[in-house]
Amino acid sequence: MFSKLASQNPARPKDDPSEAAARKIGLLLQLLRDDYINVAAYLGQHGKNERTFQRDLRQLRTLGEHLGFSISQIKDGQVRLIGFDRRPRRLPDERPALLRLLAEFGRSLGPPVQEQLGPIADSQQASDSFLRIQTPGLVAGSRVSAVYGALLDAATSPAGRCYVRFSYLNARGTLSERTAEPHHVVVRSGRYYLVAYDVGRRDWRTFALDAIDGIPVKAGTVQSTRTVPAKYLSDDVLGFIKDDGPRVDVTIELNANVAASVTSRSWQQDQRIENLADGRARITVWVSNIAEAVRWAFGFAPDATVVAPPQAVALARSLAEQLAAAAATPEPLEG
Repeated sequence: MFSKLASQNPARPKDDPSEAAARKIGLLLQLLRDDYINVAAYLGQHGKNERTFQRDLRQLRTLGEHLGFSISQIKDGQVRLIGFDRRPRRLPDERPALLRLLAEFGRSLGPPVQEQLGPIADSQQASDSFLRIQTPGLVAGSRVSAVYGALLDAATSPAGRCYVRFSYLNARGTLSERTAEPHHVVVRSGRYYLVAYDVGRRDWRTFALDAIDGIPVKAGTVQSTRTVPAKYLSDDVLGFIKDDGPRVDVTIELNANVAASVTSRSWQQDQRIENLADGRARITVWVSNIAEAVRWAFGFAPDATVVAPPQAVALARSLAEQLAAAAATPEPLEG
C-alpha cells in the first residue's frame, strides 16, 4: 500500500509527473505511433510485472471511453490500438465526487491514510459523501501508527528503499529478530500488515504491524531489485495468509439469516456460490491455511457451518468446544 498511499514522492520535484503517469502516457504514445505493443518487451523496458501492465491498460481503456480510443485485450503477446476517434471530446469533470469519496475513505481509515491524502482530507466534508465507509481506523499517535510511519519512512527514503530491523512475535508466541525489505502495507479487516522480503529466511513474508515489538529501525539501503510475487499482490480477502501448504478448498454452509449478505460480496476471485433451498447457500473458498477460513466462518456464527473438508470441520468443532469451555468457566470475583 506504500505505492498507493505515498502518492507524493519527496524526492520528485513538484511539477514532475509521477512514474506511473509517465508510464501510461508512454504506453498510449507508443500505441498511437506503432498501433501495437509487444508485452514482453514493454515489461522488460519498464521493469514491471504483467499485473501492473494490465492495471495500466484498464485505466487507459476507461480514459478511452471518454476520449474516443480503444485498446485490445492481450493476444499473442501483443495489445493493439483498435479504435481512435480524432475528433476532440470533453472529459467530464468528476473531480468533486472523486475528492469526496477519497476524503470519506481517508476519514474511515483515519491516520495514516488521512495524512497521505493531505489537503484532500481537510477540504472535503464527510457529510458531502453519499457513501459512508465505517471501518476501525488507526488511532493517531498509537504504537501501530508509529510502526507504520517508520516503515513508510524506510520504504520511501529519498536515498533509496532501506532495510528495516525489528523484533516480531509470531502466531506461536515466539519473538525473533527480523531484517526485511519493506514493499507495501495492506489494510485487511482493520488490521495492518507489512509485505516484505525477509532477508534471514530468504523468502517473502507478511508481518502484522501490531505484532512488531517496538519501532522498526533502518538497517542499510537496499541494493537489489525484487518483484513482489503475484500471490502477495492479490486483492482477495480470503487466502490472504500465505503458508507453504497446498491449496485447500473449504466449504461453509450459510443459513437464510446471512446467506444474502455473505454471497453478495466478493471475498475471493475464485469463490464458488451454491444457492440452496429455503434461502440457504454454500460458499467455497480456497486457502493455504485452513484456520483462516474457519475463523472467518466463525464471524457469522451461529449462522455459518463449516461442512468440508473433514480437517476443516474438525478444526471448527475444536474451536467451538474451546469457546464453550471458556464460556462455562466463571470469572473469579474481584475483592
